[in-house]
Amino acid sequence: MDLVSARDASDVRQQFSRFVDDVVRVRPQVVQRRQRDAFLAVSLEHMNSMVSTFRLTLEYREAKPNCFVGTLWPMRLVDEGASYEELVSKLVDQVVSYAKDFFDDFSLFMSAPNTCEHFPYIVHVLLQENKEGVKRLIDGQLG
Repeated sequence: MDLVSARDASDVRQQFSRFVDDVVRVRPQVVQRRQRDAFLAVSLEHMNSMVSTFRLTLEYREAKPNCFVGTLWPMRLVDEGASYEELVSKLVDQVVSYAKDFFDDFSLFMSAPNTCEHFPYIVHVLLQENKEGVKRLIDGQLG
């Protein structure tokens, strides 16, 4: 970590309140333990800023009257609904469930080449206050 100076984990432990204040009010902080284990501490505000461009794309079509089918990218979640609104609602439920599963079994999802790229999208989903927030992350494209 030559480009950013890291704080020593022992110092962080001793001055934890100041460390939290610095992370929340000043900037993200790198912490390192014994010259090997390192992590980045970042405020939710800064994390939201970091992932703000990771939006979900819904490609959908009306397969037949009252039957909308769609795929939510990049996760490739697929569902159908009697209306566009129902389709979106079902896909929001799916992506929230997937995001929770991803976080609960983080090592597995991050080690899989087809799912590790979902990580910033997962973070963006989990940072939303509710499902309406998740819904606002979806850009629809009639296909």
